[in-house]
Amino acid sequence: MKHLIKKRYASLLIVVLLLFGIITALTGCMNEDSTNDVYQSDIKVKDATPEFYVNDYGNILSSEQRTELVKRAKALNEDYNGIQLVITTLESLDGYSIEEYATAMYNKFGIGTKDMGALILFSSGDRQVRVEVGRGMEEYMTDADAGALIDEYAIDYFKNDQFADGIVVLQKAVVTFIKNEVPVEWNSALGDEQTSKNTSDVAQSIDESANIVQAVDNSDVKNSSIADEQSDSGLPMLFWMFVIVVPYGIALGLLYSSVKKYKALRRKNEEMVNENSVQIKHYKYTIDEMEQDAWDIKAEYQKKYNDYEKKLKNCQREKDELKKLIEKMQETHARAIVLHPRLEDEIIEMIENEHKAEAKKVDDAIQSALTNKASKENVDVFGNALAKYNSASMEAKGYVRSDIKVLNQLYEQSSTLQKSEKEKADRNAAKVAYDEMRKIADGVKGNKSTYETLAKANNLYVRLSGAQKRFFPDSRWLREFQREFEISQEDHSNYEKAKKTEKAVKGITDYIGTPDENDINKLKQAIRMYDSLSSSERNYFDRNVYETARRMLAEAEEDQRERERRRKRRDDDDYFGGGGYHGGSSSFGSFGGGGISNGGGASRGF
Repeated sequence: MKHLIKKRYASLLIVVLLLFGIITALTGCMNEDSTNDVYQSDIKVKDATPEFYVNDYGNILSSEQRTELVKRAKALNEDYNGIQLVITTLESLDGYSIEEYATAMYNKFGIGTKDMGALILFSSGDRQVRVEVGRGMEEYMTDADAGALIDEYAIDYFKNDQFADGIVVLQKAVVTFIKNEVPVEWNSALGDEQTSKNTSDVAQSIDESANIVQAVDNSDVKNSSIADEQSDSGLPMLFWMFVIVVPYGIALGLLYSSVKKYKALRRKNEEMVNENSVQIKHYKYTIDEMEQDAWDIKAEYQKKYNDYEKKLKNCQREKDELKKLIEKMQETHARAIVLHPRLEDEIIEMIENEHKAEAKKVDDAIQSALTNKASKENVDVFGNALAKYNSASMEAKGYVRSDIKVLNQLYEQSSTLQKSEKEKADRNAAKVAYDEMRKIADGVKGNKSTYETLAKANNLYVRLSGAQKRFFPDSRWLREFQREFEISQEDHSNYEKAKKTEKAVKGITDYIGTPDENDINKLKQAIRMYDSLSSSERNYFDRNVYETARRMLAEAEEDQRERERRRKRRDDDDYFGGGGYHGGSSSFGSFGGGGISNGGGASRGF
């Protein structure tokens, strides 16, 4: 009876183990099918042409250009061990987004060995272009890189309707980028050998674990049989299976959790390394600029130093020459005194006669001016006589005999008469400006629509001189006018700034077209531009433009989250051996290397 019970327990254990194996196999198949479903698409894309590398459904390229593009793509495939670059042109996307269509076409064609490929999709009717990047290629070409290649090399051609030239240039740029970033030996035999070794190590580890479990099971069964023969008490086989399987399952769970934490930490470290690399490049560039500025400043000061040193040498030379000249003159003077003892007295007398002659000319000018009476017409006459006296030397002024006080009195009286006449003219000019301003702006309230009118009236006041403004007839009316003009000026400024910002924001949204994660910074900049406006300025900003920017930012952030989910799923598949959907499904799928895309890349509208 006991042996019968033992046999039943053993049979039950075998059935449980068989069911566990079947469920595991079915789960693996379901996971593989679900993984395949991720990369299947309901979008009906066109099949690849016999050329495969160039599919010109948009009839854009010439035969010579197609030949050139195919030749360059084949050379890339051969030189870089299966990296494929495919170009497809369309007349229309049939209502699909270019991102959906490009991903579906990439996966259908199966571009690139081990997902190392790229697809350039161009739609002339939709005026959109996209560089779709394979899952493996994303390690070398980010979405930002793909967008930068379009912006830097091709977008200007597309905007000017030079579609064929833009496609050729874009293919060259992508090929050059791949050659610069991807090592030639990326798919070498060494990497395959290492992968095979890692796979065999894992398989061997699994086999050893299975053997250990099997050995433990056999040992437990044997020991259980011996114990049952020796004693009436024994533990069921299910208990031993529980004791073995549960710790093993816990260990696998802890291993899986540790792997996830390690990958998250590794991804964070990579981001920190990239960020630090950017900062280092920035600091290095700043240091280089500072060094260059220091060299420039040093060169400038060295040049000034050389110039000053040269001038100092010239001054020293001139000083020596003057010293020699003075010595020579002193020698000549001494000889002249010996020959003419009264020479110095004669020189003093000659200089005194020159001062008297200068004083006589001043007296003549003053006497001529004093013959006139004080009037506004004689201001310049008296002024010139005074200027003649003031410009004379101090020695000559001592010989002047005319009455300077009388001349100053006549000049002041004439200036007073002239000033009175000028005040009358200034007063009249202010009155004319006031009357004209009242005609233009009387009763006009300040706002952006009246700015031009009030500015015209304000110009009349601005053109008055300082003296004329002092005679403005109605200062109260002027203050009210200036207050309304300031209001209109501020309102006009708010309107102009709002429209300028609106134009800039609309330019960003129109340029982006279909937003993705690469457009987040640009869209945030557009939102910041709106936020920087005051409440008065926002009154003139088109609300629809702002709402469009907000909506596009939300779509770009959602795209970023979706791509992050894809990247995480891809990392999980890579670690646990998930292969995904490989191989093109079209009749020409054999051209492709079985590559897939997670939707990485960048799109641009033009």
